[in-house]
Amino acid sequence: MLALEQPITKREKILQATLELIQEQGLNELTTAKIARRSATAETIIYRHFSGKQEILTELLQRVGSDFQKSAEEIFAEDISPAEKLAKMSASHLEFIQQTKGISRILFSEQIHLAAPTDPLKTAARTIAAEYRNCVKQIICDGKATGNFDAELDVETASRSFMGLHYLLMHEWSLDSFSWNLQELNTSIADYYIKAWKSK
Repeated sequence: MLALEQPITKREKILQATLELIQEQGLNELTTAKIARRSATAETIIYRHFSGKQEILTELLQRVGSDFQKSAEEIFAEDISPAEKLAKMSASHLEFIQQTKGISRILFSEQIHLAAPTDPLKTAARTIAAEYRNCVKQIICDGKATGNFDAELDVETASRSFMGLHYLLMHEWSLDSFSWNLQELNTSIADYYIKAWKSK
């Protein structure tokens, strides 16, 4: 689940409770009353920390995005081959999704897709996607520069393909009520892209 610092503060308990409720019931059923019960606090206390559900969801997404981006940047900085970085990036992505199940329901929700372009929740979702794709693009560029990946490989298309497959898996997994193990697919996914992009 969401990695929170110790000791757990009231604000963090609210965020954790929200993520659990979204995982179990989805966004449409989410209320501050339910969050209060799950976090063992009064509903009035929630409004001392947040203006409402939208701010809770935005901070939740921002925190998760920050944690995921940190993991991606650490992998990119490792002294290993681009192919190994790609495999680790895929493994990290699938593990992260598996541990934060409710996040997929936020990312594919109407609250994000029908929101105004400047909505903070939509901005947070866009930032996660953009920063992650940036790391993938850098790995692909390094692979091309070192001769590991095909010099003719289109970086934009390749990075979108890599991310797109992970988003599709996240969506299918969410539709199947998180009933299968995403992480078991990592080896086949990584091997597919490494072979497809290999220098000819």
